[in-house]
Amino acid sequence: MGKYITVLMVCAVVVSCNAQKRDLEMLPYNKDLGAVVPDIREMQRDRELETTMSAYQTDNLTGYCINDIRLNNYTYDNTSYVQSNELYLLVDSYKANKFIGYVLRILDEKEANKLITYFQNKLGPPFKTKTYTKEEENYEDALYLWNKEKDRMTFIKKHSESRTNHQSGKEEKVTTTKIVVVKKGLSITPDAGNDPEKIKEILKENPHNFELIEVFKNQFL
Repeated sequence: MGKYITVLMVCAVVVSCNAQKRDLEMLPYNKDLGAVVPDIREMQRDRELETTMSAYQTDNLTGYCINDIRLNNYTYDNTSYVQSNELYLLVDSYKANKFIGYVLRILDEKEANKLITYFQNKLGPPFKTKTYTKEEENYEDALYLWNKEKDRMTFIKKHSESRTNHQSGKEEKVTTTKIVVVKKGLSITPDAGNDPEKIKEILKENPHNFELIEVFKNQFL
């Protein structure tokens, strides 16, 4: 009986931002994701590239929010290729399905800026930050890393560039923002095709090199 009450309480917390929305910030870590997000059964299983973690991927974000910011479906269509907002729900394995974090890829710059502002207000000054702009080329890069929360860390990577719109022939600004919120203590798994001796050399130089926080920190160099 107690087990069912716990599950019901978790579900109530997860939908706190709206009766129809799931707040990604409230998903419980180290718990069976399928118990609170039954939709994962219809999602695509895919390894998330930024973290190398097993994930459930979807481009249908209308059922999710972060705090009071509702996530939306957005597609950038440039004739030759199409890109959409994406959500990756990360798990330790597809067998245990224990939730370990999420990754958002946002192409809607206004929505991305709202989310960046939310994390800045929530977490304060970043542990690490780096920005680079070149206005004449409509180019912008920004990196933010927070590590102050007890159970998770937050990494944001924003990249803007000019691209030719193949429909209009004009140059336009396209911005991609990745928001990574993951459990602390995770490490990436080197690709099986890597040279084992090279991996030993990397670990000898820094035994923590494959820890996810080190991977994020290296992007600021």
